[in-house]
Amino acid sequence: MSLATPNQVRQGDRVLKLGHPFGYRASRGATARLGRVLYMGKALEIVADPLTFAGDSGGPLINLNGEVVGMLESSAAPRYVIWNLPDRLSNPTCYMGVESIERFLPAMRKPDRSVKLESMFRVKDLPGFAERESLRGQEIYGDIDSLVLPLDAWTQGEKLRAPWNELTRTYRDSVVEVLGAGRRVAYGTVVAADGWILTKASEIPDDPQVRIQVGRVVSARIAGTHAEFDLALLKIDADGLRPVKWSEGKVTPAGKLVAAPDGRGSSIGVGIVAVAQRELEGPFPKLIKKADPYVPKAAPIEVLFENVKGKGLVVERVKGTAFEAGILRGDLLLTLNGHPFRDHEEVDRYMEKSSVGDVWSIHMERDGKQVDFQLTLGEQPYVRCPGASGRYRNLRADDFPMVFEHDIPLLLDECGGPVIDLEGKAIGVTIARVGEHGCMAIPSDAIVPLIAKLKR
Repeated sequence: MSLATPNQVRQGDRVLKLGHPFGYRASRGATARLGRVLYMGKALEIVADPLTFAGDSGGPLINLNGEVVGMLESSAAPRYVIWNLPDRLSNPTCYMGVESIERFLPAMRKPDRSVKLESMFRVKDLPGFAERESLRGQEIYGDIDSLVLPLDAWTQGEKLRAPWNELTRTYRDSVVEVLGAGRRVAYGTVVAADGWILTKASEIPDDPQVRIQVGRVVSARIAGTHAEFDLALLKIDADGLRPVKWSEGKVTPAGKLVAAPDGRGSSIGVGIVAVAQRELEGPFPKLIKKADPYVPKAAPIEVLFENVKGKGLVVERVKGTAFEAGILRGDLLLTLNGHPFRDHEEVDRYMEKSSVGDVWSIHMERDGKQVDFQLTLGEQPYVRCPGASGRYRNLRADDFPMVFEHDIPLLLDECGGPVIDLEGKAIGVTIARVGEHGCMAIPSDAIVPLIAKLKR
């Protein structure tokens, strides 16, 4: 692997991140993740959006020719780029470009303890790392949206997912939602037209329901389970479902393009096979251990405040329900439910004590006039972490006999659905969110022999 020349990477280029999330594992090798260059700094520093996690630091960012174009030195990311995160989890992070790598190499080859390298690498010319000198930073920041790629062009953006639509449309009757207490707890993969559905066993209740594509909710019977693979086969009273077409052979190589259909004709996300199919060492669970029922939490309001001395909290960015309620950039927060706030952290702490459906009364100042808003809190995505040290991790996450890994950023209640390739065939079923870097899936050649056994 060699360093690219500075002119061999540009904004918008596809890139791959290599590293060892959750630490080095000899049997796994380096884990690959797909991304796109969102921004290029003046010194050719890079902001790109491959999923990353602890253990990735120091790993290379490579172009599609296999040349190193950057290195992940820290998890630093511009505040305003983070704020642009789409709903589907992305991970915009700063990478040291080849120009800086070459500049630092002599010092690293002959370390001089009197010379200290930068402790945290940052893209200094990108707004969000600059020093603020004005009320809202407008003179410094300008229009951040004109500097980075538009959201629909990020790796999980609508524009980049659109080419998959022709394939995912064929899965409209092949993916269902498995419900517990009226909410989705997993997806299900249709394996027979007369109502046989495969899903993730540990996330579903003993009396699950299934929402099929037409919107109808039906009761389901758990026909069989496989503890080692954490799979459950459900039977529902429904006809006209479309079973998936399984791919034959092993899931290899890493880098293969894949997508997760949502059952409505679109995709939940797209990505690559991050680690090719492999067998894991046991022992594996002999019983299905059920995850505790999820308790919904209120979603944070989508407002970015800036603490300005003598002024209070000024709205710098706003989107989602807060924008729909009428809050605008430049508004000054006076009170929230009658309480004044001194900094953004106080708002976050207040948010943690709130519940889904709470109505906030927000009192603000706009152009010298006082205005009031009513904001109803929605529900946070299902991102609990039962008994694990990393966020976004299922209870059963990485203890299955045979798996492959992919970097489609699914949430915890989105496991159980198929992973498809460019031929439109299901190469496996996502079985767990492992961490912020991606998921594990059971390959098709391990699933197909199990289906007949689970029907008995």
